[in-house]
Amino acid sequence: MKRLARILSAVSLLTLALVSCEKREPIDTMFSGFMTSHTDSQGYITSLVTDMGERYKVEYDKVRLMPDTIYRVVATLAIGADSTATIRQIVAPDSYKAPWENNVPAAMRVQDPVELISYYIGGGFLNIKVGIKVQDADSRHSVSYARQYSNSGKLRFTIFHNAYNEAEMITKYLYMSIPLSQYGLHENDKVFLRCKGYEEDYDLELTYR
Repeated sequence: MKRLARILSAVSLLTLALVSCEKREPIDTMFSGFMTSHTDSQGYITSLVTDMGERYKVEYDKVRLMPDTIYRVVATLAIGADSTATIRQIVAPDSYKAPWENNVPAAMRVQDPVELISYYIGGGFLNIKVGIKVQDADSRHSVSYARQYSNSGKLRFTIFHNAYNEAEMITKYLYMSIPLSQYGLHENDKVFLRCKGYEEDYDLELTYR
């Protein structure tokens, strides 16, 4: 009788487990990264395209921007089974045509260190995430970028950072998405990126895709 009770108990637990599995809601796939957003006539984001070419319809968006406009964004998405996306987090990277280095004001042409967290070329942009050491969350450092051609004709971007002599207490993360469409680049052309680092300086070569 005890053995039969144990068998019935095991069967009951298995049944409960199967029922639980059947009732479990599908888990959304999470995705984070740089992408291009499109707004509708009211300024709400209606679609997002990743740098790998995946397009998602936005199910609900509470952020209101300029209507009928294309934006670069860094977002975290919950992607449903029907390829609709819910925006969990979204920030706007600095994304503007890089000025010539000589045209950048001297106060902004300072090269205090940054940490390059990630960088890649995709979607027609040079996408960069940097960390800067600041005194607190409200610190107002100046971070920008500019372009220049070397004597050999190589396209080079430089990241500038003015910390205004502030104490280095915590790390703040910033994003840049530099448009590359106006430079006449072809597949496998080289693009260079440089900036001062905390431990060593960066002088990187990237391939245009």
